[in-house]
Amino acid sequence: MRLPAGLYRVDGRLTVKASNTVIAGVGAEQSRLWFTAFSDMSFEAHLTFAGAPQLGADVALAEDGQVRARTITVADAGGLKVGDEIAIGWQISPAFVTEHEMSGTWMVFNDSWQPFFWRTVTAVDPGSGVVEIDVPLRYPALVRDQASVRPVTGLLREVALMDVGVANAVGWEDAWSQDQVYAVAMLGVRDAWVTGVKSFVSPGAPGEGKGAGATCSRAG
Repeated sequence: MRLPAGLYRVDGRLTVKASNTVIAGVGAEQSRLWFTAFSDMSFEAHLTFAGAPQLGADVALAEDGQVRARTITVADAGGLKVGDEIAIGWQISPAFVTEHEMSGTWMVFNDSWQPFFWRTVTAVDPGSGVVEIDVPLRYPALVRDQASVRPVTGLLREVALMDVGVANAVGWEDAWSQDQVYAVAMLGVRDAWVTGVKSFVSPGAPGEGKGAGATCSRAG
């Protein structure tokens, strides 16, 4: 999608849900997106590239995954093939919490399975259960914690935002009525990029006083 030179006022939210979608301007100083919404924007983005990732069934690890290893051994590799996207994760077990000296502090995800790595399968040996991944593990994946692999589907691919200016600042009180507002977000994507993107002084920012000359509203 080409964005010619101009100032584009966007009063709602934009969501990209299709792969191979590139929004490209002719320069951050020339092609500018001015986002005006602030109501009900807490923890939301004005422009979102949004995949719909889904995790498949568990494929349990048969052996502990070692730090810096590019292979893992699973109980049954029959359902995996080269090119599959996978999540590698484990349960936040009491032993895991204790090991990190976080008893009584880590509470939200305790006793639940959480993804720690997103990887691509590069080779599979169904006989031995050895699965090769594109990027080494950065942390041990322990059978003790029910470490497993889950296939991932629904990711957006080849999406980008290029050479545009963005601004979403509004009045001071309006800005502080919301929490963690984002101008641009990429969720559930891979092989994506952002380049040549800059902020500019929002036409919706106050002319004087608090927030004068602001480019973006608070994101904290």
